[in-house]
Amino acid sequence: MMSLKWSMVVAAVVAVSAVSPERLSAQVPVDMQAVDSGLVVRAWTDAGQVRGRLLMQLSSDSDSVLYCRFPGPSCEREFIAAQTAWLQLGGVRHLDVQVGNRWKKGAVIGGVFGGVIAALAWGGPWFCEGTSCHRSTGEKVFQSVKSTVIMGALGALIGSAFPRFERRF
Repeated sequence: MMSLKWSMVVAAVVAVSAVSPERLSAQVPVDMQAVDSGLVVRAWTDAGQVRGRLLMQLSSDSDSVLYCRFPGPSCEREFIAAQTAWLQLGGVRHLDVQVGNRWKKGAVIGGVFGGVIAALAWGGPWFCEGTSCHRSTGEKVFQSVKSTVIMGALGALIGSAFPRFERRF
């Protein structure tokens, strides 16, 4: 009876991984969606990856688009010729647009890590003064929640440094 339950769990995990976003990416239409100027994009070309901030709108009738290399000095206040380049859309395999960062994922990972460490630390005899350890449940819960919140905040701070991209075409 127990093996049937585990086999159902394994089957569910296999089913979810078979329908992952990487496998569904072939379902995205190949026609280009308009991308506004000022957005940070990541273009995958035959030569490699190009990352920059668009200086003009990208639409389906565009042959090329002017962008400012990113990271680097900003091209918004003054036009810097050495920092800008033209991206020929004929050689672009796909284009991703930055839509935020990964602070939520970082907060979850940090919070889980902090909770596990706190549960191990405060649940055992490691922080006792002597042979007997009499801590109240409230104190253990408070220390665990405090550790979870602190590590979650640290994880959110670290996760905010990593951009999140969404495929446009």
